[in-house]
Amino acid sequence: MTGYLAGFSGQAVIERAAYYEKLTGWMRKHPNLSYFAILILAFVPNPLFDLAGMAAGALKMPIWKFLVPCLIGKTLKMAMFAYAGAYSIDWLVKFTQ
Repeated sequence: MTGYLAGFSGQAVIERAAYYEKLTGWMRKHPNLSYFAILILAFVPNPLFDLAGMAAGALKMPIWKFLVPCLIGKTLKMAMFAYAGAYSIDWLVKFTQ
């Protein structure tokens, strides 16, 4: 949300970064694919997600159109971590016996 709000308010600090310019240009050209890009960037743990949030805010994307892909991506990521943790605990218990 902080990246989105920074972009929405027009006070984005990274507006001059090359990635930011490329991302906003791509999001302008492909508005429907930008939702998929937000979902993927929310799923993969990386700092580029903040840039995507700033770009979405700067493009005045409606907040719910930003939050829905974020919710899906973050939920899938955390489910993957939870399953990995559950399976690793079972593996550790079997390994120590």
